[in-house]
Amino acid sequence: MEDLGRADWQDPKRVACMIESYRHRYGAAFWTALRDMIGASPRMCVVDLGCGPGLFLVDAARLLGANTLYGRDASREMLDQAQEFLETLSPDVSFRLICHDLDQGDPPLGTENADL
Repeated sequence: MEDLGRADWQDPKRVACMIESYRHRYGAAFWTALRDMIGASPRMCVVDLGCGPGLFLVDAARLLGANTLYGRDASREMLDQAQEFLETLSPDVSFRLICHDLDQGDPPLGTENADL
């Protein structure tokens, strides 16, 4: 049976809407609140479970100083978009994207410790 609670991320309009709404959902107030919660020390390794188009990971690199990024998402379309956005970062930033449905079990994670 189809999961009616899940969005159809193969729809380009839905993907575009997700990207366009990002700045409203994760604007300056969000990043200020996050920094207040996690402190000022750099977060070198960031993992995003359900990373969508990867915009949070891009901002984690730019705003938190992360240089190692891991993104997991069940949507290949979202990961393709994340790949494009993450490739705009400095070559000093490494990233790895894995297609994984979190409803199907724990995500495969490496042995590196994550800071966020």
